[in-house]
Amino acid sequence: MAEAPREVVLPASDADIDHLVADLRSISVVVNGQHAEQLSSTLQLSGLTHFRIQALVAIAGGLHEHGEFGATDQLFERAVRTAEELLGPTDPAVSAVLRERAGFLMEVGRATEAVDLYRQALTVLRSTLDPDHPDIVTMLHDLALTCEMVGRIDEAQLLWAEARAAFSGGGSSCLHAGTDRSTPQEQ
Repeated sequence: MAEAPREVVLPASDADIDHLVADLRSISVVVNGQHAEQLSSTLQLSGLTHFRIQALVAIAGGLHEHGEFGATDQLFERAVRTAEELLGPTDPAVSAVLRERAGFLMEVGRATEAVDLYRQALTVLRSTLDPDHPDIVTMLHDLALTCEMVGRIDEAQLLWAEARAAFSGGGSSCLHAGTDRSTPQEQ
């Protein structure tokens, strides 16, 4: 017998989110395979604001795992808005939520939309971090890969070059070692 479709009810207000946060803190439920008590420490949260944002992201991830793609996207949109409102549009946490949503969009075949979100996330990071910061190198990497996937090869090559330059300047080891992303002229 086929299982009846279940209705997904998203938290409607900040009060609902506060209740959800309290529930996650006080009861032993499993969220994305982790007990609620572990969720806070695993996500390394600081304060209720970050917890609220990460709770939205975690719930979106759970909905995604259960195939609730429309609800997942709505919750990611809400997490971005919440982060921007509570932390300001240039906080690195906003970039992290944008990157999570972009990754989700990639997984559901909406790569063109993901390019815009990765670009937004990169803009946020550039407003607060040094050009060779590992988070910027990682974002350049993600954006370049996504540009390649949607056929924006020239843009991807420029991003790869920028990522290599930032990486040489002290960025992280997040680039795929052994992946040759040089242009034909550079080879």
